Amino acid sequence: LAKTDAWFDLVVMDACLMANLETAQALKDHASYFVSSEDFVPGMGGALSDWLGELYVYPDCGGRYAGKVFCDFAQAKYSSLDNEEFSRLLTWSMIDLSMIDKVSACFDEMFELVCKTYIELPWDLAAFSEALDSSQFFGIGAENMMDLGSMFYLPEFIQWIPLDLRNRMVSALGDAVVYCVKGEGRSESLGLSFCYAGSFN
Repeated sequence: LAKTDAWFDLVVMDACLMANLETAQALKDHASYFVSSEDFVPGMGGALSDWLGELYVYPDCGGRYAGKVFCDFAQAKYSSLDNEEFSRLLTWSMIDLSMIDKVSACFDEMFELVCKTYIELPWDLAAFSEALDSSQFFGIGAENMMDLGSMFYLPEFIQWIPLDLRNRMVSALGDAVVYCVKGEGRSESLGLSFCYAGSFN
């Protein structure tokens, strides 16, 4: 994309574990909106025939409308299937990429604090590690995708970071994640994750 002048009103990734900050950062200079899932996407994928049918009927709808429709149709598809797990663990979110820089700035500030604490007060990282262990996560093995928003509502995390940083991150995420659908098993997910491959055990 960096080698072209192409601009997309909407990018949809009908694939697993793509609603993350890293992917949003890679897309932010090339698209207005980004729709994807924080979790694994079942093999049947999104409700593409319904979504494309809506675009055929309403071709000038714009990326924000088309992204919301994709999320709604996907949720309806899995609600109608006789598979409780697929419906319960469903997540789809739409990201306003023009707002992702604010999230990135708060994220970088948070991990500057993590690095400083690791160097100066490594034992204080227990609160950070406990917060991550309690947060909504996706994936398997050590390379987990952690829901970025959910940990900012955990008492053990709120006590560890400056309140101003916490409030700015919550506000930034609220501006960036403009729409989200999720199943009962993902009620804590707020639409955007980050790759956390480390361990403080």
